[in-house]
Amino acid sequence: MSELNNNLSELKNYLYLVLNNLDELDNDNFSTKMDNVNSLIKRIDQKRKFIKNNFSEESLQGKSDLLHTTVKQIVARFDDIIEDKKKEQVEISSELNKLVNKKKLINYQR
Repeated sequence: MSELNNNLSELKNYLYLVLNNLDELDNDNFSTKMDNVNSLIKRIDQKRKFIKNNFSEESLQGKSDLLHTTVKQIVARFDDIIEDKKKEQVEISSELNKLVNKKKLINYQR
């Protein structure tokens, strides 16, 4: 049972590391942090498969609630990041359209 707890604890730590990387994410460190997140996701997947293959579902019941909560937080954080990037994209697109229209007006006035 302690082996199961150790594996679940390791999985939980990986999830918290993903959450921390997402919380520290900004435009300057986006590539680095996303590389870290992708690497951690691969480790999480490996650990999840190991746990699923080596422990019974009965022994896992009740122990996965905290993991599910953390996964939901990660999903929500990804959704927030995507929404922020979409807003940023719309703002940039709007600015570019304004510049194109301004250029057309200048050319028309000539």
